[in-house]
Amino acid sequence: MMNYSVYVFLDHRGRPYYVGKTNNFKRRRKEHLDEIRKGNKLPKYNKARSLLKQGHTFRMRTIAKTVSEEDAYDVEAHFITKYKKKRGIKLTNIVGVTKPFGYIPPKKKKVRRKKRKKA
Repeated sequence: MMNYSVYVFLDHRGRPYYVGKTNNFKRRRKEHLDEIRKGNKLPKYNKARSLLKQGHTFRMRTIAKTVSEEDAYDVEAHFITKYKKKRGIKLTNIVGVTKPFGYIPPKKKKVRRKKRKKA
């Protein structure tokens, strides 16, 4: 069974500005740092670059651990809602809380009924 972490990026005041999830915290942190260095234009990386230019450090902290990926999505959505709605914090997440990034809902199959022949 795989363990998942829900994490935040923190600004220089300790306020979260991004919520994410991963099954490998060290690898994910390195991936984020690589994207910051490469100049990725996503809002989370722009904010991180801005903080680094101001002399602050990149801060990424685990805020919860789960056993399943499904639970991690739920916990991530909980914290996004908590920070955005209850605390009024502006997050750089570009994904809604109901569907994970890249989520493609299953296609509904259309049921075709045969027409009855009139006698």
